[in-house]
Formats: sequence, structure tokens, C-alpha cells
Amino acid sequence: MVLPEQVWADICAAAERAGLTSEPEARPVLSAILFEEYPAFVYDRERVAAALDASEQMLKRLGAFAELYRQRWCPELPEDEFEAILDGRAAAFVAGNKKTERDLWSIARLRRRPLGLWVRCRVLRSANARKANVQREWLISRLCGVWLDHFNGQHLGVTRPSQGGKPGGPLIDYLLAAMRSVIPDHALPDPETLDDAITRERRERENARQFQLDLRALGGLTLKK
Repeated sequence: MVLPEQVWADICAAAERAGLTSEPEARPVLSAILFEEYPAFVYDRERVAAALDASEQMLKRLGAFAELYRQRWCPELPEDEFEAILDGRAAAFVAGNKKTERDLWSIARLRRRPLGLWVRCRVLRSANARKANVQREWLISRLCGVWLDHFNGQHLGVTRPSQGGKPGGPLIDYLLAAMRSVIPDHALPDPETLDDAITRERRERENARQFQLDLRALGGLTLKK
């Protein structure tokens, strides 16, 4: 099933309010998440543990490759700038070397999927431990990943009225627009619940960033065979 036109229009409108535009694959990815993956989702502790381990191994290997690449082809690039590029917090820019810029952009893109998987696995494990709605936590985490990876959002943020009130903003509008296509209005999470879930997602992504920095700090990696 393809994401209905009105749902897609509402999602794009929310993204535009944040100054974002969608990549070509955004709509089919969202369609698959909402109409294929979400209805079939069942929490499997062993599968999540295996996926978490696999994502860690991918990130370790990518981290080792990235560090070797930096030492060989751009040692003059400050490490904080290098990490900001790989995190997507800064555009790849190496004066006079377009090839290296393309390489760094490619490394950053390659890290996205294992990074997203690592975050989702930890979110699911936490939700299960808290006896929360694991299916819903999974959906919110996946949708946040699309916001970052396919709309090129720079962060996961919400807004609150200066005089107090419920959280809001383009990200929450986007989540509600997407979730409304598979969850009845009366069962949709309220803005405070979404804000809590977004905070957990943001925290896990910061944990992921720290995990990768810790790997870089080791200078070398002992990898599982």
C-alpha cells in the first residue's frame, strides 16, 4: 500500500515548516514502515539482541575504517570537525579536494543504517523493560529515523509555548500525521507522550555518538571474528 496523498501532503507540510524537503525514497520507506513493518511487528528479545550486536560490529568496523581514512587522506582535518561531518552535523568540506569530500559524505551516509538500527534496538529493549507499548515505541523510533535520514532533519526537537502548554512543532506534527494512517485518532499518543518518546530517541542517539567517540578514542579495535 502506498502512503495516501493527503497523508503524504500533511507529512511534507510538517517538514516544510521545519525548512526540510524529502528525499525521493522517503515516501516508499514510510509506506513500508506503516503498512508492512508496523502491522507485522512482534517484539523478539533474541532477535533484538542479535541485531544490536550486529549493529555494534558494523559501527566498530566503520569507525576503524573512518579513522584509518582520516589518518591517510585528511590528517590535517581537526578530529572534532571530522566527527561532525560523519555525524551529519556539518557538511563535508576539504579545501581543494572534492574526492575526499565525496568520500566523507559516503562514509557518513553508510553509517546511518547501522546507527539507526543500534538506536532502535536500545529503544525497544528499554521499552520492554519499562513494560511500555513496544510496538508504538518501535514505530516512533522508526519515524524519527526517517525524519533525520530521509528529510535530513538536523535534530529531534520540540517546541513549547513560552507561557506553558503542550509540546508541539513540526516533528510532532509529522509523527501524528504519519501515525494517524495506522492508529485511530482516539488511540494516538498525546503530545506529552510523544515528547517523552522523542527525548528517549534523542538520548539514545547521543549514546550512539558517544559510543562511536569511545571507539575512536581506543585508537584500535579488537573485533569479533
